[in-house]
Amino acid sequence: MKINWNQKYNTIAVYAFLVIAAAFLFIMGIGRFDLVWDKVKAFIGMLSPFIVGMIIAYLMNFLLQFFENSLFPKLGLSNRLKKRGLRNLAMAISYLLIILATIAFINNILPSSINSITKLVNNTPAYARQTTEWLTKTIDGLELNEEFDQRLKGVTQSFLNNLQQFLAGLIPKMGNFLRGLMSGVTNLVLGFIISIYVLVDKEKFRAQSKMMAYSLLPTKVANTTISLFARINHLMKRYLAGQVLEATIVGIAFLVVLMIMKVEYAGLMAFILGFTNMIPWIGPWIGSIPAGIIILFQSPIKTVWFAIAVLVIQQIDGNILAPRIHGDSMGVSAFWILFALLIGGAMFGVPGMLIGVPFFVLIYSIVREFVQDQLSKKNLPVDSEDYKGYGIQHDAEDSKES
Repeated sequence: MKINWNQKYNTIAVYAFLVIAAAFLFIMGIGRFDLVWDKVKAFIGMLSPFIVGMIIAYLMNFLLQFFENSLFPKLGLSNRLKKRGLRNLAMAISYLLIILATIAFINNILPSSINSITKLVNNTPAYARQTTEWLTKTIDGLELNEEFDQRLKGVTQSFLNNLQQFLAGLIPKMGNFLRGLMSGVTNLVLGFIISIYVLVDKEKFRAQSKMMAYSLLPTKVANTTISLFARINHLMKRYLAGQVLEATIVGIAFLVVLMIMKVEYAGLMAFILGFTNMIPWIGPWIGSIPAGIIILFQSPIKTVWFAIAVLVIQQIDGNILAPRIHGDSMGVSAFWILFALLIGGAMFGVPGMLIGVPFFVLIYSIVREFVQDQLSKKNLPVDSEDYKGYGIQHDAEDSKES
């Protein structure tokens, strides 16, 4: 007996089965979230060398493009070498520069940073004692009543004891961090090798990705997807380059100020202040607070001058430097930047705080374009200022009544 399958009902049946299966997996996933999340993390761990390799390749591509598109044409090498030769030469120089920079960091900055932290922890008792004596003398000079005076001294001493315990625990934490770092060296080395293969044939990989997009998706959706990834690339390139440049300038400015103030561990603190400055909005304060505490142990008066320097440098950075470097690349309010920082930091830690803002800005811009497109189809204004007050519908009704 021959069965006549109806294509329309077959399609409906397939979609119904997929929806039911997806709902079943979703319910099972909620019920055993911990197990599912452990499996997801294990799968991501298996792919970590490839993820690291793609990230390294993406970052190295900035340097590669500089040599291929800017430096080599000016030197006349584009006419002397074939495309493959230019690519190999650019990659060799790029990776050699990164390797030399890594070696310089390991030989110079890393040991000095470890020595500075070790010395800081060893000197913490002396710093705490000096700070306690200064605070006690200052409180006594205020001539407060005896009960309030004793309470204030007790709170101050408790704070200093807790701070001393925290700093004393930095060395074990640092040891755990270094052990974790060493365990990730294998992934880093493998990622480094994978990035070379990715960059050698990056045009081929890009073409294959487009081919898959056009084969699996409708043409309009594929065009939108490719345009979306192009926008991501453009936004990330501008954002990361601007953040690195801004952090470098701020770090150098703090290094000069701290050296003028003759503060110990000036190099370490300038590095921390510059690095945390890459985190938008709250980053400068994340770096300034521990640096201020370290300087407080050395000299309370220097802490005041450091606070003034932080305010001046951050004002220059926020009002002059950042607008010139970034322009209006973010285009969102401080509330949404804070929202992106909190979500990115909660999910992925410091890397999430660094890249959470540009990804959120991208999502925000896509949603904004969709909303504006829908409003335009309804012949409604697309500016949020027009929706303040009672709203368009209320205003229209009020005008009719009058």
